[in-house]
Amino acid sequence: MGLTVEGLVKYFGPKIAVSRLNLSLSNQVIHGIIGPNGAGKTTTMRIVLRMMDYDQGNIRWNNSPLANVPRERFAYVPEERGLFPKMGLEEQLVFFGTLWGLTRHDASQKAKEWIERLELGPYRQFKAAELSKGNARKAQIAVALVAEPELLILDEPFEGLDPVNVRLLKQILNEAKSAGSTVLLSSHTMEFVEDLCENITLIAGGTDVLQGSIQDVRETSRFRILQVRYQRDAAVRAYTAFENQYALHPIRILFDGSRWYQISRQEASLPWLERVQQWGQLSLFSVAAPSLEDIYVETVVDVARRPQPVSAISRAGRNDG
Repeated sequence: MGLTVEGLVKYFGPKIAVSRLNLSLSNQVIHGIIGPNGAGKTTTMRIVLRMMDYDQGNIRWNNSPLANVPRERFAYVPEERGLFPKMGLEEQLVFFGTLWGLTRHDASQKAKEWIERLELGPYRQFKAAELSKGNARKAQIAVALVAEPELLILDEPFEGLDPVNVRLLKQILNEAKSAGSTVLLSSHTMEFVEDLCENITLIAGGTDVLQGSIQDVRETSRFRILQVRYQRDAAVRAYTAFENQYALHPIRILFDGSRWYQISRQEASLPWLERVQQWGQLSLFSVAAPSLEDIYVETVVDVARRPQPVSAISRAGRNDG
């Protein structure tokens, strides 16, 4: 069960923003939505939250139509500030807790717990407008978690956080998952997604173009990453000869002088080792599955190159059965 989105379509006037998008999340997972700006990520999340309507598709939560699911079961952390600017931090948490259905006493207790957990104690009386970007982000996360939602949706949750608070947020999201929440987050930082999420959906051009566990996505990619570092005394000459011989262009050049190349996943490692060794002494050689960032770039560029067909999708109305 969990969240199921099937054939989602959303128009803004004549422009199609989401096109036959599918999304599937099991319960108690952390699932990442990735994709370029304008791909339809935020629109999809806001449709799931019922912040906007849609034109076609079927959305279900634990096998119930979205329209039948009480709104307080879902919580949202938007990319922009979603707080009342003139209301104090602790007051906001209590207020939102009561909106989620808690008694004022329980909301007050939860507010205190989350203020301490997110290290916001010195700012409990600060108005939202007085908070730094990072503390405002943590305050929004506290608001979302105060009622222990079944589905927590976060849009760029790490924006504005320093490394210490990034680590804290990762811990909190894993705790929320362990406590029973399902987490859906969007981020442009592939390192965070790869470190935190079990599964991903890559959206480009308004539709899902890649979906699955991060491990499966990496292992089944159509390419591998060849990493080479020649010894320094003849490195420039060796790289030049090797790249010219095999018509390769480095996709990365690292600070230590090593270079990364994209090769077909069908090609074995040993022949490449023999080829590389012809041109100089090696201090590093490896062939490995690509990172999520490598796959993201390759897939998004590939989608951008495809001809865009004229949409034949009818706007007959949605199906939320």
